[in-house]
Amino acid sequence: MISQQQCAVVAAAALGLAGTLLMFFNTWTYEPPAGVNFGGSAVDGDNVKVRARNRRRDVYQRIGLALLALSFATGGVAPFLSP
Repeated sequence: MISQQQCAVVAAAALGLAGTLLMFFNTWTYEPPAGVNFGGSAVDGDNVKVRARNRRRDVYQRIGLALLALSFATGGVAPFLSP
């Protein structure tokens, strides 16, 4: 029989792994906009795509950090659960 404490430890490990992987695979540096100095309207479409990719990376990094924090909180509660 699996206890509540063991379930919490497994959940903390799974949340930590998911959060770490999300942050790892979305931690590449942000892309600079194309034609920063001399781009003009010719590269506006590309800049919209670059901003969207950078925003996606930012969102996934925040989700990964939240999952990692949740795993620490779950791991901190686990010792106080019934064995």
